Amino acid sequence: MFRGMIRVITGERISDPTTGLQGLSRKAFLYYSKYNHFDDKYPDANMLIQMMLIQFKVVEIPAVMHPRTEGKSMHSGLKPFWYMLRVIYSVLIILIQVKLLKMDVGVGLKSADKI
Repeated sequence: MFRGMIRVITGERISDPTTGLQGLSRKAFLYYSKYNHFDDKYPDANMLIQMMLIQFKVVEIPAVMHPRTEGKSMHSGLKPFWYMLRVIYSVLIILIQVKLLKMDVGVGLKSADKI
């Protein structure tokens, strides 16, 4: 579902938007740290969409994932339902901010020292 959402909104293909494993350039890190834009609960499709819309370069790099050996999965009970609602809500907010209000448009193209 999130792959399709990313494709429709940005025109880009992302094969796995929900692994949670992300590496950020210095410029992207500064953007998130300075303006407190980082979604610390669910940094998935919503952040990818935001990054693409404000013209940061997003690249997928293959990673090896291993099965969980400890802890609790977030995919039990009603948690997946709330997760999907939260990400969809976040994407709607991002669309309003970037597409309608033109917030941070093109910030990914600026140099890191101007962020």
